[in-house]
Amino acid sequence: MDKSFRCQVCAIEIVPPVMFGSNGDGSTQPAYCSSCFVKGNLADYTKMKVEDFVTFAKKHMVEVDHVPADVAEKNGKAIPEMIFWRFTKMNKG
Repeated sequence: MDKSFRCQVCAIEIVPPVMFGSNGDGSTQPAYCSSCFVKGNLADYTKMKVEDFVTFAKKHMVEVDHVPADVAEKNGKAIPEMIFWRFTKMNKG
């Protein structure tokens, strides 16, 4: 049975290891997808407010990643609960 992962920024299901993010040394980073974490850096869009990111991410999933709209909607609802966003919210007080 394949083990599935979820990106801790955008909540998309990651198919290992093809969609894993990448660390600065080129190794894979299974906590993030290849769009959200590249060469050890989070994508610029992670600086958005979570509400704005949800809108952006759902559109990106459908138009770029070709994810069905209902799956994008479900992922959008999960985004605020991902570790990245919970941690960001915790640090903003």
